[in-house]
Amino acid sequence: MILLPLLLSLLAASPTAPRATPQTLVVTAPGWDADRGQATLIAGDRVLFGPAPVHLGARGLAWGLGLRRRPGRTDGPDKREGDRRSPAGIFAIGTRYHRDGAAHTFCVDDAASQQYNTIVRLETGSKPTWNSAEHMREYRVAVVVEHNAARIPGRGSCIFLHESDRATAGCTALAPRDLDQLLARLAPGARLVQLPEAAYRELAAPWNLPSPALVGLAPHDDEE
Repeated sequence: MILLPLLLSLLAASPTAPRATPQTLVVTAPGWDADRGQATLIAGDRVLFGPAPVHLGARGLAWGLGLRRRPGRTDGPDKREGDRRSPAGIFAIGTRYHRDGAAHTFCVDDAASQQYNTIVRLETGSKPTWNSAEHMREYRVAVVVEHNAARIPGRGSCIFLHESDRATAGCTALAPRDLDQLLARLAPGARLVQLPEAAYRELAAPWNLPSPALVGLAPHDDEE
């Protein structure tokens, strides 16, 4: 009779299982017009992957539509359809697609279509209702970057993490081996933070981002 209350009190005092530390994939580039940068996957104060080289849009970066609004009084252009710039900001990382299951799957980049910035399956014999789309079969593996989730026409569409050895039309690309290693470590709920180096330093504190030192950014002289 004495042991039961003691057991119940011990169970009540037992700590719950710790929550996994959210992951942040940080991509930084030397400037807005840079088509190359580096990627680092971070959880808390631990580096899980990287830094690894990445290819960005052929014309660099532009402010995208993600989890945070563009901060006031900052430089850099706004992301537009066809601008060949990768989106800057903070973004949820979404669904992963593989070539084997994408024979009839397309991402619509026609800004006039009601299916703009959505991934759709076109059944055999069906006619598309759009004028332009990316065939997902082009990618061995592609991971959705949730830019422009509201599907505002003309603000950019079909942004992915994928593999490539050259600048992209607006995605973020890694070498095949690096992409595979990243995806092996990437957990559900991870977010992408993609910024020029100067903007990252400026926003690290107000946006509660991983320390610039963790992603290989040396402090400015006035920050030492």
